Amino acid sequence: MAKVGLIEMSGEWGSMFAFVYRCPSTGLNVQGWFTDEPAANETDSYETVKCLACNQLHLINRATGKTIGQDDE
Repeated sequence: MAKVGLIEMSGEWGSMFAFVYRCPSTGLNVQGWFTDEPAANETDSYETVKCLACNQLHLINRATGKTIGQDDE
């Protein structure tokens, strides 16, 4: 799955960035949120995200939006 751009949502309490990833358990595209924009040098950095589709935890690469172990399509 190609990287989907971050969408910034701003409000009274700060900004959040939306992203989309593919759940490895269900195959569904799931929207998630980061509290800050990923830095350009975080290409090998993963963050734990609770999946809304399967209720499990996944490791998401902040730069690419892919789960750990996901092959290029």
